[in-house]
Amino acid sequence: MNIDSYPKIYRPNSVILCCLGLLLILPGFTVFSRYITDPSIYLILAGLAGVGIFLILGAFKYKTLLYRDRITQTGVFSSKELRRDDIRAYRQRTFKGAPFLDLLPADSRLKTITVTRTALNDPAFTAWLRGLEDLDAAETKAVDLALAQDDHLSGTLEDRKAQVKELLKAPNYFAYGYGAALALVVFYPHPAWLQVAVPMMGPWMAIALMATRRRDYTILGTGAILFRKGSLVPLFMLSVFFIYLVFKLEADGGPRLPLDWQRLITPSLIGATLITAIAWVVSRGEKINHFTLLKIFFPMLVYSGGSLALINSVLDHNKASIFTLTVKGKHQTSGKGAANYLDVFSNDHGYDGDTTIRTSAGVYRAATIDDTICAAIHPGALGMRWESVTTCPIGQELPVALSAPIEAAPPQRGETPHRAKSRLPRPAHLPVQLDAATDDV
Repeated sequence: MNIDSYPKIYRPNSVILCCLGLLLILPGFTVFSRYITDPSIYLILAGLAGVGIFLILGAFKYKTLLYRDRITQTGVFSSKELRRDDIRAYRQRTFKGAPFLDLLPADSRLKTITVTRTALNDPAFTAWLRGLEDLDAAETKAVDLALAQDDHLSGTLEDRKAQVKELLKAPNYFAYGYGAALALVVFYPHPAWLQVAVPMMGPWMAIALMATRRRDYTILGTGAILFRKGSLVPLFMLSVFFIYLVFKLEADGGPRLPLDWQRLITPSLIGATLITAIAWVVSRGEKINHFTLLKIFFPMLVYSGGSLALINSVLDHNKASIFTLTVKGKHQTSGKGAANYLDVFSNDHGYDGDTTIRTSAGVYRAATIDDTICAAIHPGALGMRWESVTTCPIGQELPVALSAPIEAAPPQRGETPHRAKSRLPRPAHLPVQLDAATDDV
């Protein structure tokens, strides 16, 4: 091949693109259309068919032309061009195992051109790149220079790189250990205060490490930091994931969000702002932009609100008011936010809890239509009322704590006291108080 002859033409694999396009188009017009009656499904199939048509058009229209002094790229709806003198540098990247190369213009008003494997495998294109700055090579040199000048490292450059790799493992060890502690709390949440303390530790551990060893750790993502620094972002994220999982699973006897969950919004905003500000202060000297701060702020919204909800329910040692509810319906949702719901009704006007209650899988399976369940309204450790439910089928003897305030009728002749108590009617509202810390309601 003569690498000096121009222009060079690079096209994608037309056969693969056409096959993919047909696979997206044909189902909508042949097989599925005969059996599907839901109009929304037709919209989905039409969207897939549109993508398929775009791929087929791209197979014939998409091409990259390499000239001696410029490069042009033509797509289905647009085209772009960069003169060689307008290219500032280039950078290679990999997406799902496929290599790409971005040609970056010096003028921000010009568009970046991305070339694929077809051009990268051509020696003529490699020769055309000579003289342009390789950002990957430049950054590697900068890292090597920084490592060579680092007084905290010793030995040859390869020895220093090996030492840095060991340093970068430290945040992973912290994350693994913290994840194991969170898993232990999930399976054995005793004593109760551990269920609150352990999930709340993550962000503050990260902040403490940044404050004391800022030279080794950062809150920046690993792709944007200097080679020798380890990212502490997992410590922030693990706490958020645990709190989300706890309230998502809604295990029997587990913590619940307050009935008036809107009260969490203001303190969550304050808490997220405070934590983000502290993380930014202890990270002084880092090149932290607004996007990085937002990546901390939004997860900390969940962390702050979830931590308050955990404290409010787990550490609630107040008395709970117990109500009996009648199940009028039940349904499940599917998809990413799948959950179990019971539609309930109460004859007691004093009950102001939810009439559609999200329950655990165990309570949902046990409850039947017109069955009776027990709901407990807890005052909350922070003054935010929350509700928990459990099954209490008719015909089953009430626990002593529930039945104690109800006076039993005097036993008839030949009747035991227990038999006399069983003749009492079951009230719609049991005006009793339960200790939320000791009774699993």
